[in-house]
Amino acid sequence: MSRRIPYHPNRIIVRDATSEDVKGPSKRQLDEITRVSSISAVDFYEVMDTIDKRLYKVRENSQSALNALAVLRHCITHGSEYFLTWAAKNIYIVQGLSEFRQVNLDSTDVGGDVRAAASGLVAFIREEEKKRTSHAVSSSDPVELSGAEMRPELWGSARENELSGDSSRAEHPVSEARAELSGSLS
Repeated sequence: MSRRIPYHPNRIIVRDATSEDVKGPSKRQLDEITRVSSISAVDFYEVMDTIDKRLYKVRENSQSALNALAVLRHCITHGSEYFLTWAAKNIYIVQGLSEFRQVNLDSTDVGGDVRAAASGLVAFIREEEKKRTSHAVSSSDPVELSGAEMRPELWGSARENELSGDSSRAEHPVSEARAELSGSLS
């Protein structure tokens, strides 16, 4: 007698959303997947592992892979940043699907939907990754300084006064500069 290990609840949600249903995943399913995947790293892994398996089994069932691409796109758009990180690192998986061909018994290519969805997702991932890196670069740009903040010779005196405990002179560098300037004019 063999014991069957039940699926993790998150795997069940993703399996239902990425089933062979031609209508695709519902909005409720997509939102539920996004919600449960943000609870913990284990939950994220369970969701991504199931999506990954569906994408790899494209030859067995192209509709499940197509639905998995829709789930992945929704998760990148509405889920945590980890989805974009995973997708960017594993873009080769989705790129491989953009070249997918499947010919049925009538010799017609039925992989066109998967190719189109995968190509669109690859472009979307690259665009989102570009946005993220440009945002990271712009947020690390130095802040523009002006006036006394740009004059290092004024920084030392106020800081030294603060450290020595002389609070009577521990003023802002601009105030010190004004005081020095007014004293030299009189």
